[in-house]
Amino acid sequence: MNLILSIIFLTFLATQHTHGDVFDKLTSQGRHLLDQANIPGTLIRQCSCVEQEECFEIMKSQVHSCIAPCWKGFNKVTDRPDDLKKCFDSKNDMLVSLLDCFEDNIHSCDDSHAQSIMIPKKNISEVFRLGVLKVESSKKGSINLIAPIQHIVDAAGEVALCVKNCFIEKNTPSFCFDDKNCQPKLEESDAKKSLRKCTKGINWKSEAGEICECSVKAGLEDLSQYCPMFKLMASRAIRRRN
Repeated sequence: MNLILSIIFLTFLATQHTHGDVFDKLTSQGRHLLDQANIPGTLIRQCSCVEQEECFEIMKSQVHSCIAPCWKGFNKVTDRPDDLKKCFDSKNDMLVSLLDCFEDNIHSCDDSHAQSIMIPKKNISEVFRLGVLKVESSKKGSINLIAPIQHIVDAAGEVALCVKNCFIEKNTPSFCFDDKNCQPKLEESDAKKSLRKCTKGINWKSEAGEICECSVKAGLEDLSQYCPMFKLMASRAIRRRN
């Protein structure tokens, strides 16, 4: 899961102008997506923190097992896909820390042990379907910017879609949350606070620049024109911070 998140998350953050823009866009878009996945008139118990952690760990493991067979989608754009994977693997520790921090601070589980808090129920499969549609619409909105690397973007999309389908298949007929008859409660304000806390001190534009340069060396030469842009944005971010 961390690998796919790094592809999407780092790229998204690197193309924004300010941290405020990033937090607002991520949380508002996520809130809108989750609202669309509501099952009208249906409530479900909010998961205990133990239940939530168990399901999150299962889901992470499932996504991780899907990455290797799906990674072959990058064979279309590089003859060194294993080297490309190492570029993202190099950021794994950082992404693990970020995800753990986010989960610990999102306040999405019920730690009262009462197990009686009811929340709107989401269609989990619909969340993933809408997420894919959102990525596709974002690509269309940036068509001029990504035109020179459209083949790379398409390959990345193919890999992400493959992982999503593999993950859904592993959770048919039911997700872990379905089996426990509970779901996490995700609030936009808590998500924004958690993102701010957990990303404090991380220069995402610099991280994206390093991945960009590594990817060029791994065979994605067409990305080379974008790497200097990331470096420039990273240096500006450092100057604003000092």
